[in-house]
Amino acid sequence: MCAQRLLLLSLLALPIGSGCAPEIGDACETSLDCSAQGSRPCDRTQPSGYCTLEGCERGTCPEESVCVEYRYRSPRLAVTFCMKRCGGNDDCRNDYRCMSGDDFGEGDEARVLDGDKKKFCAVPETPAPESTDQGAQDAAQDAAQDAAQDASQDAAQDASQDTAQDAAAAPVGDAAATGDAGPAS
Repeated sequence: MCAQRLLLLSLLALPIGSGCAPEIGDACETSLDCSAQGSRPCDRTQPSGYCTLEGCERGTCPEESVCVEYRYRSPRLAVTFCMKRCGGNDDCRNDYRCMSGDDFGEGDEARVLDGDKKKFCAVPETPAPESTDQGAQDAAQDAAQDAAQDASQDAAQDASQDTAQDAAAAPVGDAAATGDAGPAS
């Protein structure tokens, strides 16, 4: 009878402990969302957070992920993270794309240490949009021209005032110097 109760209790406890474990690349708000022990950090700089592991080496990431080295051309600045492995965009969450190291950034910002052909889920880098609004470009050009013209007018006015002040402050010299011969005799 005791064995039956123990079996029953263990069967009841099984569903509680067998939930889906968080994986690399899952959304998160805190590191506890990534692992019960908090050993997998939640990268909150990524959209909806990104469960990862920092400081990986080739072959050390969990099986659902690959080790990616960022800024590898500058060894002092290089960092590694486990990133979710993918075969296509459907394997990634919204806002994320399946990329190779060459696809990420400018083409030399990341590399997969677990094999060049492997891909990972990451947010694509988006360049700053260029203004195509001709009206906005014209307004900016007009404002620059107005500012230059105002500065030129201010400089001319300042120079004119300086000349007038200099003339008023000039000492009155003797009559010969000023061309005034005085009264005729």
